[in-house]
Parts: sequence; structure tokens; C-alpha cells
Amino acid sequence: MLRWFAGQQIRNTASIGGNICNASPISDLNPVLMACGAKLHLASQGSKRVITLDSNFFLDYKKTCIKPNEVLVAILIPFTAQNEYVYSYKQSRRREDDLAIVNAGLRVVINGTKGQWRIRDCTLVYGGMSKTTVMASNTQQALIGREWNEATLQEATRLLSEELQLSWGCPWGHARVPQVSGHLILLQVLPDSLPPPLSSLSPSTSTLWHTQIQQVIITSSQGFQRVPCDQKAEDMVGRPVMHLSAPQQATGEARYLDDVPRLEGELYGGLVLSQHAHAIISVDASAALVMEGVVDYVSVTDVPGDNMIGINNDEPVFADGKVMSFGQIIGVVLATDKPLAQRAAKAVRVTYEDIHPPVITIEDAIRAGWFIGEEMKVEDGDVEKALSEAEHVLEGEVRVGGQDHFYLETQACLVVPKGEQEEVEILSSTQGVTAVQTNAARGLGIPRNRVVSKVKRIGGGFGGKETRGCYLSTAVAVAANKVQRPVRIMLDRNEDMMTSGGRHPFLGVYKVGFTSQGRITALDLKLYSNGGISADLSIPVMQRAVTHADNVYKIPNYRAVGKVCRTNLPPNTAFRGFGGPQGMIITEQWIERVAEFLKLPSEQVRRLNFYHDGDATPYGQIQPKVHVSRCWDTLLENTHYLTTWRSSVDLFNK
Repeated sequence: MLRWFAGQQIRNTASIGGNICNASPISDLNPVLMACGAKLHLASQGSKRVITLDSNFFLDYKKTCIKPNEVLVAILIPFTAQNEYVYSYKQSRRREDDLAIVNAGLRVVINGTKGQWRIRDCTLVYGGMSKTTVMASNTQQALIGREWNEATLQEATRLLSEELQLSWGCPWGHARVPQVSGHLILLQVLPDSLPPPLSSLSPSTSTLWHTQIQQVIITSSQGFQRVPCDQKAEDMVGRPVMHLSAPQQATGEARYLDDVPRLEGELYGGLVLSQHAHAIISVDASAALVMEGVVDYVSVTDVPGDNMIGINNDEPVFADGKVMSFGQIIGVVLATDKPLAQRAAKAVRVTYEDIHPPVITIEDAIRAGWFIGEEMKVEDGDVEKALSEAEHVLEGEVRVGGQDHFYLETQACLVVPKGEQEEVEILSSTQGVTAVQTNAARGLGIPRNRVVSKVKRIGGGFGGKETRGCYLSTAVAVAANKVQRPVRIMLDRNEDMMTSGGRHPFLGVYKVGFTSQGRITALDLKLYSNGGISADLSIPVMQRAVTHADNVYKIPNYRAVGKVCRTNLPPNTAFRGFGGPQGMIITEQWIERVAEFLKLPSEQVRRLNFYHDGDATPYGQIQPKVHVSRCWDTLLENTHYLTTWRSSVDLFNK
């Protein structure tokens, strides 16, 4: 069971106690612990008690009998006795990292002699069969004292099907599963010499699951555009062309950076990351350096070139005397393998002296006057005059949250010193091959032509590997340069999310003027984004936001002012849409509010304000052909929104 329990990263960070107390009805662990009769040691202030993990422990969905003031401090799993067997079982759609359809823990105690075995005691526990982990108490009692043979297995299956009944629509599990899993578990619990093989069981029972599962009809569809018969073969427009690397990716043959075989003398880097957002630091790596297999510790003192890199050269490779954000790289521990490097990185002692309360939110930065770069403005018409003359004026705020890229392959790189004229070769998972080269050369203090930057494929990026990977690859390049050996790092998911930033959170403060018919006459919009500690791509992201905040609407008097807020967070960066989605989402919110204020259908207010042929945007771009009205009308017609969906929406919102 442990091999298929969640995934490696989850197993490395989760806890057994957390899994128990979470009380999930499809926990893979709780059925096994219940079957074993595990004891839970609970403690509160001035009190301790020991309870058995049994059918009385789980009270309801994700609720246990643990009191609010108690914590689970220990778990006692008893040893098995002679002729006592415990087995776990999980059925899921795939083996690894998947939730169970049904799971079970089974304990059987037998006595007798070979060929005359009898069940002295048993415990049958199932997950996925109810809103809690359940014990098949009736079946257990009925089996005690029975001879262990095929007839008993048949009877156990019948009893389970009666005791644990599910309908096909049950949200907690899947019907008929226990009839199969009951056989499988019971057969595998005892030594091979005891139970008969599954093939000898009654066909009516062993085929029951297959009969039932065939009732579920699975459908799928694939849509693609048909091209004319006379279209030339080399004309790819409209053709359903397969991605060039799809066969390799679908078969698992595609090689990503961490699939590159280990090189001779290669070391692995473990990152020492800041645990404070804004503090003066002192570092003691002595405890890590005495660990067997640890080769060196690399920090700002080992940077031969410029420690400040990035688009504006405003972000350090390594923290230099102070940290400016949580997750900032302080140093790299080099060791012979990854687990050792990560353990050694945790052994590095960092002392923090907080400078002041960190600036975390957009509101914090506005109050502190902490901004990156100059404000950006797009203005057209006389906004003040139009607002003063408007029939109606609404003011408000809209917040748009951030988002992590969550690419499947985390940030990764391998740096190989070439041993000649300080040349290095960098293999990285990046969207910015040249940026990796440029920043590594700056950090190493060498010409760019001595840095060879390569990437074959990346396991997802979405903008998150456009600039942020440069800081990791430069730090690794400095480390490889110091020891003159290949150095590799592939971040764990938690490290990646701590260091790489994401989509910019936005705050939009608007003042909009409009007529009683819903025509927008003026907009005064202030946009603020959370840029993090350095500029990165925050300024062009904000430029895109202020020029996209009109969306598809002609606003004759328009002013959008954008400011990037500096905060003690990892720098946010490029993300698909690049600021455009935030600006447009904010606009759609105030459009909706205008419609609500006027008690008009929102689709009517939207259509009234669409751009038309020949209109100019607030930044002067002429729109010669505008198809948004035609697209909008087609969408409303094809989705039957006006005849069906709008009434449902109105009813829901009453």
C-alpha cells in the first residue's frame, strides 16, 4: 500500500497523524490502522487519554471524536501474533498518486492445522463505501468460527454485499466494489497454501463486477476542421496536425532535463532559502559542511561577477547581508546526492534580525508609498468634465487574485564547466534561453560567448520560465564555477512555489459615468499590481493592463493609471495574458455593476458599448474592422442564452 500511497512529494511532506485526523472517507491509511486496532494517544492541557481507532472514532464526514482542545501525539500499532495476518488493498483508476475508488484493511486470525483452518477473529474495514471509514461488523461476526474454505469466501462476499450497499449515484463510492475486493482481499490475506485461487471461485460471483461496470457507457468526442479536398498538402491551415513531439510524450520517451544521465563528478545543489520576508541575516554553514558527502557551501562571497542580475539588474543572485522576501536564495549546499544536499541545506543556520513589519499586500505598499518604476497612464478625452455631466456615477473596487503557473516540470538546470577559458554549458528548463546566457555571464563576470545555453523541451512554462529560471541557473553556475564540477538542481514543488512568483494580483479602483440607457460616457481607473521585491516583468505587465482595460468597449472619456507595488514577496512575472486578463476582468465587473444599477440585462449594456468599425482606442489605434457584435450575437443565439439560460440565471440570483 505505501508504494501507491499518494505520490513521493506528498509522502515527503505529509504526516500520518494529519492523515488520520483529516478523516477522509477514502483515506488509504485509516482502514489499515483500524484493522490493526491501532491506539491513538491524545493529549490536552492537563489531560491525556488513549483510544482505539475503531468504528467509534469517525463520527461523520471528516469529523472524529477528538476533542477541540486535544492533539494527537502518538500512534501505537500493535505487533501481529502468530497466525494473525493483516492486508491492505486499494482500487483506483491508476496506481500512483490517485484517489481510491475503494480501499480496505483486513485482519484475520486463524487457528487449526493445514487444511483445517478456522477463523478465530477478523476485522474488515472499508474506505469509499460511506461518508466515513466503515467496519463491516456484521460480516466479521458471521465469519468468526467458520472454516476457511471456498464456501466461507462465497458467504463473506454475500454478507458484504448486504452490509455495504451503495447506489450507482452515491457520492462516497462505487457500487458492487466490495463484492470483488472482498474476494481479492480475503484471498491474499492468508498464506498461499490456505485459500483457493481466484479462478476456482464461482463464475457468477467473479463476473458480477464486470457485468455491472458494462452498464456505465463512456463516450468521448474529438473535433477538428475538415479542409477542402483540393487544398495543397503543404498548406497546414485548418488541418489537425499532430504536435511534433506528441508520440514521445505520449509514450514516455520524451526526455526532460532531470532525465539527463548523471555526469561524472556531478554534485547536487540544495537551496538555503529565506524563512523571513525582510531581515538582516548572518549565516553559519559549519554544521552542514561537516556532514559526510557534503562538498561545499556557496554564497554571495563566491560570485566572481555581479551579484545583481535580472531585466533591470535589481535582484541579487544570493542574499547579501539581508533578505528582501520569503524564499529568497541565501546559498547553495553542494553534496553527492539530492537527499543529502537538501538535509544539509536545512542544517545551515541562518539568524534573522527583522528590519520592520514586511510589506505583503497591495494596500500595505500603497500606505508605505512603495512602488516600482513610474506610474503608467493612458488618457483620452476630458474625464473630469464627462464625469461631472454624467447622469449616473458609480465608484468601487475590484480585486483580482494571483495564480501559480504550476507547470508539471519545476525549475531545473544542469551547469557543466568546460575547463577552458571559464566556459560553461547550461542545460535548463527555460522559456528564455538568451536570458539564461546573459544573466549567467553577468554573474560569472565573463563574456556571453563563453556561456552556452541549451534547452530541448520544457514541461510547461506559461510565462513562469521566461525570466525566473535565470536566478536559479545563475546560482548553479556560480556553484559549478567554484568547485569546477557539474552541478544540478531540480526544485521540489514547494521550493518552486516559494521562489518563482506567479500571476500579478491586481486592485482596480474605478469611477464610471453612464446614461440611463447604459451608455458609458467616462471611466477613471486606477490599477495597482503586486510586483514583489523586484521589477522583473511587472512594468510591461502593467502597461498591458492599462491598455486592455477598455476591453471591447468604446469609452469616449478614458483614463487608466497603473502603479506597480513593491512588496516583500518573490517577484511576480509573466503569465499567459500578461496583464490583459486582470484589466479586462476589472472592466467586466464594473460593467456588470452598471447593468445591475440600471436594472438592465448585462448583455444589453455590453452590446450597447461595443467598438464599431472605425472607432479608435484610448491610445489611438484605429479599429478598421470590428467583429465583436457579430460574434456576440452568434454566441447568444447558439447557446440559447436569451431563451433558456438567462431565466435560469435570474432565478438563481433571486
